Amino acid sequence: MPQSIQIGELTLRLYGIIFSLAVLSAYFLIGKLASLSKVDKKHLEATLYIVLIFGLIGARFYHVFDEWNYYSKNPIDIIKIWNGGVGIYGGLILALVALIVFCKTKKQKILPILDAITPGVLLAQAIGRWGNYFNQEAYGYPSNLPWAIKIDPINRLTGFENFEYFHPTFLYESLLAIFFVFILVLLFYKKNQRHGLVFAFYLVFYGITRLITEHFRIDTWEQGGLKIADLLSMSLIFVGLFLVIKHRILRAFSR
Repeated sequence: MPQSIQIGELTLRLYGIIFSLAVLSAYFLIGKLASLSKVDKKHLEATLYIVLIFGLIGARFYHVFDEWNYYSKNPIDIIKIWNGGVGIYGGLILALVALIVFCKTKKQKILPILDAITPGVLLAQAIGRWGNYFNQEAYGYPSNLPWAIKIDPINRLTGFENFEYFHPTFLYESLLAIFFVFILVLLFYKKNQRHGLVFAFYLVFYGITRLITEHFRIDTWEQGGLKIADLLSMSLIFVGLFLVIKHRILRAFSR
């Protein structure tokens, strides 16, 4: 499986190309949705840079903490993000914290911004997952299904060296995420919605997506036999459902 494209003396990493496509797609969708909201365009663009920068930092550090036994002995590899290795939950957490701090300092309401950007964020996650395909990472258990993917021996995890084909968990997550993107966009276009509802459903949808795909994953961070991503996914679903119920109650009493 090629991981790069050689153009003369220029080497393009396919992981980086996929990441760029994900960011551009998110920027396009967010721009479309923002034009329908009351969010200031300049302010929104600033938040996008915050989400991108801090999201990338947080995602990388999540992966580094997960693989600390390796990175503690090879610290220079921490910055080699082009080789793959990011944890989306780390990116979401740090990006959200940075966004809250930024909006507080600028005295801007955060919920309208979250509603405008989360469909684009989920789209970026759906596209970005294809980077796992080219890096042959984040795959699932061995599988004989027609859509199973072949993993080169060098990229097979310990204990699975004798298997060739595995579940393409990146594909499962990508397809589920794209499906939920359409629902979020439709919800955004629906009139008379309180701010924060799209964001709430994003939390629920992504939490469900990860719970499903984590069932197939064999390479995720575990502590005490529990997958960290499962705990975070359930937390997202709980918070999202709480916000949805709160929205419904407030809407009922406002009639």
